[in-house]
Amino acid sequence: MEHNNKHNEVKFQNPHLTVDVVVFSIVNEQLCTLMIKRQRAPFQGNWALPRAEINPKLDASLEFTAKRNIKLLLDVDTPYLEQVQTIGNNERDPRGWSVSVVYYSLIAENAFPVKENAQPLKWMTINETLSKALSFDHQHIIENCYHRLQNKSLYTSLPIFLLPEEFTLTELQKTYELVLGIKMEKKSFRRRLLDAGFLQETGRMRHANHRPALLYRLSERQPYYFARIIEGVRDSKNID
Repeated sequence: MEHNNKHNEVKFQNPHLTVDVVVFSIVNEQLCTLMIKRQRAPFQGNWALPRAEINPKLDASLEFTAKRNIKLLLDVDTPYLEQVQTIGNNERDPRGWSVSVVYYSLIAENAFPVKENAQPLKWMTINETLSKALSFDHQHIIENCYHRLQNKSLYTSLPIFLLPEEFTLTELQKTYELVLGIKMEKKSFRRRLLDAGFLQETGRMRHANHRPALLYRLSERQPYYFARIIEGVRDSKNID
């Protein structure tokens, strides 16, 4: 690398490789993603996605790099991680050629940052990230990952990984609705998920609004794929 005093930036002599992660979680009943405020140029003071460089001594794979960075920032192990795309060109970073391998991650709701970091962390709603000026091309990356999550949620059990290990059917439906941005018909939604056989009763109850609700968990911590998209959509209005 070489320094450019005019812009107080370090210019890349060779293509720069990072692993960028869109970490999704439910915070205050909204779908959010984890953002980091940049402490140096370029885009100093702007919000950006968590990104990490590969450490050959620690990382056996790109996936391990992504998981290590999430663990470093939040002190949690992500239950779901998926590679979405690889982006590379000489325009996305003013310092020169850069390549990002992009993942998205799902973690349980209310998993707030618990470790002190040099860079401030913030849970930002999806609507906020898509309407705010972010660093680099991170708004485009978030949009791509969000669309991937929405599309796969129509025919998989992915939203469950945004919940704790035990949850009620009402909590599960609300999570699907937050991800998809639509309201769902209660009876058909529950019938579809229960008939699939991947939910297991725990035998425990949770009391909410003075009414007991049965707690469920996944029979195994793997995504379930439906034969067709989930039915039971009541309307197409955004529920925000």
